[in-house]
This record gives sequence, C-alpha cells and structure tokens, in this order.
Amino acid sequence: MKRIAFLCLLWLVPLSVWSQEFDFTLRGGMSFCQIDGDQSGGYSKMGYSLSLGTSYPLGRNGLLWGMEIGLTEKGSYVKSIDRSIALHYVEVPLFLAYDMFDKRLRIGAGVAPAILFHARVTTTGVEDNALESTFQKIDPLPLLISARWLFGKRWGLDVRYTTSLIHMDKESGSGVARFFRSNKGLFNTVLAAGLTYTI
Repeated sequence: MKRIAFLCLLWLVPLSVWSQEFDFTLRGGMSFCQIDGDQSGGYSKMGYSLSLGTSYPLGRNGLLWGMEIGLTEKGSYVKSIDRSIALHYVEVPLFLAYDMFDKRLRIGAGVAPAILFHARVTTTGVEDNALESTFQKIDPLPLLISARWLFGKRWGLDVRYTTSLIHMDKESGSGVARFFRSNKGLFNTVLAAGLTYTI
C-alpha cells in the first residue's frame, strides 16, 4: 500500500511545479455506503473519506481538470444476518469540473479508480475469511459526481456520489446485473460528505 500511495503522490508533485495555477485541497469526512446485490438496502454502513486533490483551470470559462488521491471506506451492513463488510480503498479520482457563482460552487464528474488494500467481513462477530477473498483488488471504473460549496475564503462543504460501473467481486454469477447481463455481481455505492480546506 505504501508503494501505491507514493506513486500516486508522485503524480501530484510534477503538476504543482509545472504551473502556479494549480490549487490544492484537503478533504475529510464521512461515507455512507451500501453494496448493490448483497441483500441489503439503504446506506447502512458508515466509514471515512479522506483525500488530497489538485485542480487546474482549462481556460477562463470556469472549466477545470482535477485529480485526487484519497482513502475511502466502503461496504455494507446487513442487519438480518448481522453481517458487516468493510472495504478500505486507495482512490485516485480524475474529473472535470465547472466553477460557478464567483467560484463558490464547483460541480464535477469523472471516474474514481480504487485499489483495495484491506477487506474485513464479519457475521455475528465472527470473521469470514472466505468472503473477504472474493473482492477484486481493483475497482477500475467507479463513476464520480461531486459538488463543493465554499462558505469562506478557504473552507468548503463537499458532497459526492460514487458507484461501481463494473462488478467489484471476483465471482459474477450472483448479485445484480448493471448495464448488460455479463456485468453481474456486487457494486459499491457511496454517498460522502465532508469539509474541504484549499491551500
């Protein structure tokens, strides 16, 4: 995991040197998660959502390009069988965004590829190693939609939605189908909210 985080951070350093127009944003908050296809309903699992991001304006029309590196907990909780799934990911969101209202409001969309570095599944308090091993190490194409509102010169409120477009479990014979029949399995879905600080 340390190697992955180091390599991702290396992407940010050359960009900051390349231009003074980059900004850097720290974000921290909570995630509310579910796994589509695992017999649970609702965002019943809480986790963390942390990131460091940078963005660069594409002209003077408010459009910009951005990327982040972050840590996010995803998963679900099925109350009927007392099963908790906690999936810890390194995420690298890549997105286009648009600034409005004198740069107070930023709306963005893109993808957030994620690397699973730890999975823990418990049923009635007992760890389930077999189920832990069924999750893919890479969730390659989660969709990301985000919005940030600045309520001060540097502080803001960020809300975002991510959902897997490709099943994130190794076995795709059960669960739900998304977009086409062969894309069947389990899909992470996360609502996250947090505070941001722009450097």
